[in-house]
Amino acid sequence: MQLNSEQVELINSFLVKNELVFDDMRFEIIDHIASDVEENYSEIPFHEAIKIVLKKWETQIKLSNSFWVSSKDSFPQIILSKLKRLFIPQVVLFITVVIIGFLLKWYVPNTNYTYDNNKQTIQIIYGIWFFIATAFALNLFFSKGYTTNKYAFKRGFYFVCLWTVVFFFASSQSIVYVAILSANILSSVFLYQNYKAHFKFLKRI
Repeated sequence: MQLNSEQVELINSFLVKNELVFDDMRFEIIDHIASDVEENYSEIPFHEAIKIVLKKWETQIKLSNSFWVSSKDSFPQIILSKLKRLFIPQVVLFITVVIIGFLLKWYVPNTNYTYDNNKQTIQIIYGIWFFIATAFALNLFFSKGYTTNKYAFKRGFYFVCLWTVVFFFASSQSIVYVAILSANILSSVFLYQNYKAHFKFLKRI
């Protein structure tokens, strides 16, 4: 049994109503559901087959939340799992670099002196990086489609912006602040991965 466009749209509407708003995950799940119906339940009417198949997805589309993703927003479990995979490496990197900054401040006092002597150069380098990162962010924000990678990039970039403001307006700066800026720059790896994945998905649709 080959599903027609109306049947596929019915699956799509069901997923949207269950908060599967990210295009990449929704399209992937639609493919799985449609294939399951076509391959395993072709002998029974569609309305019966779809009920059986959607029953299998109940736990995956159940709304939940996680500290690692958001304390306010709820997502279907399957999306939450993917967002955690995208967020946790960036959070771990940030925490690790900041801890290193604290250790340097406490145990290697000369690092603050080195920073003071190169403060302007460091700020210029970071400013150039932040300008480039912002250009990528704007291109992504105004792009079509809403994917898990776009969401992950936005959350990560908001975090970068927050610490950038804290750094440049702080009354006193130290090697810890430099560690935070370094963590921001290193997070480019994750930001770019999400950026690239988002536009790769757009090319497929």
